[in-house]
Amino acid sequence: GINAEYGKQWYQRRVRGIIEHCLPAVEMQQKEQDGLLRERDELKAAYSEHERLEAEKVKRTKERNLGYQDDLRSQMAYGEAIKKREVEEKTRELQMQNFAEDAYQTKLATALERPVVDRAHPLRKYQNTQDRLFG
Repeated sequence: GINAEYGKQWYQRRVRGIIEHCLPAVEMQQKEQDGLLRERDELKAAYSEHERLEAEKVKRTKERNLGYQDDLRSQMAYGEAIKKREVEEKTRELQMQNFAEDAYQTKLATALERPVVDRAHPLRKYQNTQDRLFG
């Protein structure tokens, strides 16, 4: 009867008191948990953004290095082309000198084969004519 009803009411009041007493603590815990979850999400987003920025930085560095590498290769190829041209020019000059030397040696040999000179140098011809006229 009455004791049971009283016990039931007492139990309900006690539970309600505990709930009312604990409810602020539970709400506070829920707020803390929500704050921690929000902070975790913000950290995840910040970490993700940091990873994206780092990947872009690595990509830019790699592209810059590849560009630098291409520039160096171009400079090397240009230098090699210039050296090749210089070698070709020197070879051509040497061939021309050899050709001129061969022509000179041929003329010299031909001249030395004929010991008697049957004609005078053009200036000597002129001098000889002057001597005869004024002499």
